[in-house]
Amino acid sequence: MRLHGFSAEVLGLALPAFGALVAPSLLLLTDAAFIGSLGTHALAAYAGGAAVFGVATSLSYFLAYTSTSVVARRFGADQESAALADGIDYIALGLLLGIGVGIVMWWGAATFSTWIGVSDAVLPQAAAWIHGAAFGAPGMMAGMAAIGLFRGLQDTRITFVVTVMQVSVNMALCAFFLFVLRIGTFGAGLAVGIAESIGFLAYALALARHVRVTDAPIRPTRLRGLGAALVVGLPLLWRGITLRVVLMGTTVVAARLGNQELAAFQVSLSVWYVLSNLLDALAIAAQAMVGKRLGASQGHLVHEVVRRLLRWSVRYGIVVGALTMLLAPVVPALFSSDPTVQHLITICLLAVGVHQPLAAIVFLLDGVLIGSGDRRYIAFVLTMAMCTFLPIAWAVLHWQLGVVGVWCAMIAFLTTRATLMMRRAGSDTWIVEGATR
Repeated sequence: MRLHGFSAEVLGLALPAFGALVAPSLLLLTDAAFIGSLGTHALAAYAGGAAVFGVATSLSYFLAYTSTSVVARRFGADQESAALADGIDYIALGLLLGIGVGIVMWWGAATFSTWIGVSDAVLPQAAAWIHGAAFGAPGMMAGMAAIGLFRGLQDTRITFVVTVMQVSVNMALCAFFLFVLRIGTFGAGLAVGIAESIGFLAYALALARHVRVTDAPIRPTRLRGLGAALVVGLPLLWRGITLRVVLMGTTVVAARLGNQELAAFQVSLSVWYVLSNLLDALAIAAQAMVGKRLGASQGHLVHEVVRRLLRWSVRYGIVVGALTMLLAPVVPALFSSDPTVQHLITICLLAVGVHQPLAAIVFLLDGVLIGSGDRRYIAFVLTMAMCTFLPIAWAVLHWQLGVVGVWCAMIAFLTTRATLMMRRAGSDTWIVEGATR
């Protein structure tokens, strides 16, 4: 495995994946700008509605992660027809789950908005945004499974192309619904729903080309196949739940520390998400590369792949961590004119920067173990890490330890994950060769 060939493989997978990860963030900023022109209440309603939709989106990631590892193994074993058949099972499962999620979102829009903390003054507009977006839930969840299928086929370029198309469609429709039809936040939500549905249709068309070549079945193999797909994905669904609990927990604690603390923490958390995009992209490359090699019965190459990817990831973590700490005194002025908030943002960004090398290890090994199909161990790791986080978060709130305490709780969460996953990755327990695990 020559270095330049390895680098080309990593970049060929990671760069398009990075673009696909960044595009939705730009979409959120654009939507916020459009909706913000309608007034503060409309923007607050969008924030509440998007938070509800974001929960559904994050919990659907298990479909992408599971289908990536399953399809990559089949593809590595030169069983492309079987790989497509497995991927189609996950897409069908995503459609069924998405229909259910869409109905629940529509029915519980007002209730969910209240849980998020939306005020009575903006509740109708928040519920209207969710009603519009709910139409896209089936396409969003089936699209997640399709994303995993194409990652497993070592093709992340299609995911980038489709994501850019979705962003463009959403921007055009959002502007049309808001400024031409003037149907308010429902129109903004509907633009998201239509864009998600169009994205899934684009994946379906791309998938049809593969199906014609391989004669793979275009229908789910059987109802039992859908049940098996769900069972295989349950550990990663639990992973998504635990991550959501931790991330929401940090915001809940920060909110109870005070408005200035919450504002500063949210800015730093947004920066943390941006920095995580490239780490996620490398993790996606790791999923596809590890799954493919294990499917091809090349387990002897996997440790070397992991070592090289870890070097890439940690170097990135060191560089962006240092830059974040260097810019920490400058960036706060872009977000607030309040000196106290600026000071708190600086402290938070220093905390974000200092743990980026640790985050690099966690993200990369998470992708490696997911790609190998070691899903139950991933669920165990997240459970242990969440159990580490929760008492520390409670202590931060109880003793009012400030935003530094919140980030310390997050660092403890990541440290637990890194410790357990490094121990696992250093062994051969997780290396199981063959088309299936």
